[in-house]
Amino acid sequence: FLYGQLSNFEFVAESLSIVGGLLLLRAHLVASSEGVGARTQLVGRLLIPAMYVYYAGQFLFSALTYDETSNFSSYVASLSMFLINTILFVGLVAGSALVAAGLRSRAVALVLALFSL
Repeated sequence: FLYGQLSNFEFVAESLSIVGGLLLLRAHLVASSEGVGARTQLVGRLLIPAMYVYYAGQFLFSALTYDETSNFSSYVASLSMFLINTILFVGLVAGSALVAAGLRSRAVALVLALFSL
């Protein structure tokens, strides 16, 4: 593949998210009586959260890494970062599920977009 971009998972996830958005746009513009528009919209809704699921996986990986501590204050700091990463992971997965299901997808997509800045 072009310059090994297939192994760049962040690039692939972002590209799938863009393709999902374009499929949603196409489903909105094409009115079909055969249900093709509904299937296109479903595939688009499933592809849009791909980037956020990738970032959620990164947060999960960073939350599960073991940090060796030498004193109590570094242990508390490590534990608080674990809790923050876990809360962010749950928020990203819940937001991605809401976008995929189409529940308040505009508001959730705006929050996810602001989060990814």
